[in-house]
Amino acid sequence: MTYKVLKVLSILTLLLSACGGKESYTEKEYLEDAFLATCTKYQKCDNTAFSNKFSSIGDCVENYKKEKDSNSGDDAITYRPVCGSDYMFDPDAAKRAAACLSAGDCQFWDLEDVYSSTCAYLEEVCLERCSNKGEKKCANNVVRECNGQTWEEKEDCDLTDKECLQSAGAAECLPPSCTGDEMKCVGRLLLECKDTVFEQTDCGETCNTCATGKGCVPRDDACLTDGQMKCEGTKVFQCVECDWADIWDCATQGQRCVLVGENVVACENGPL
Repeated sequence: MTYKVLKVLSILTLLLSACGGKESYTEKEYLEDAFLATCTKYQKCDNTAFSNKFSSIGDCVENYKKEKDSNSGDDAITYRPVCGSDYMFDPDAAKRAAACLSAGDCQFWDLEDVYSSTCAYLEEVCLERCSNKGEKKCANNVVRECNGQTWEEKEDCDLTDKECLQSAGAAECLPPSCTGDEMKCVGRLLLECKDTVFEQTDCGETCNTCATGKGCVPRDDACLTDGQMKCEGTKVFQCVECDWADIWDCATQGQRCVLVGENVVACENGPL
């Protein structure tokens, strides 16, 4: 297949996807568009090196396909997943990344692996998975919120000259100055306005939490002694930095969890 045909097919694929002709832009389509874009820029930006390896852009694309085929033992081409198991492929971001690979001049161009290209990183082709819906965090001075599957951008703090601050599943854009005796909480962080600047106190360091208008207050679910242990059913819990950590289930050995001393538990035989 000639380069012109490949290019036309690639353009048609992008147009059909943009116009709703396809439900989604697949990982295979993204990778093969990325191969074509990379080969085109390679020929344009380093023609001597390109010509020493390939006879044409089409030859370059076919070489990439064979190189990235994760199962060369059969006729079908199968690529390894674009994203790792902790990440989710974003078709819209992938379209932007494919276009990014074709854009720009040769001044800052460099031959990159399509799986880890700068374009793929900047456009966030792979979105980090999450499960706690509503949880927030900071990433590159942007507030992101978990939608139950991936992290969505909620607010870019750079746009308002603020700084992203996060604590205990909460995050927000914090202004550089404050007025009066303003007090606020971000997760377990207590922010108090002192001389027009927010002073931070981590209530979590004393096993407390932050309550709006009250400051640091005791946590009902906190434990106060590191190493302290307790039973909940057949499970063994241990105090680790103010939180109860599930460290073992005695039921996996057919045993029960029992208290054998002050703040000490063990798995023993007996009725569960």
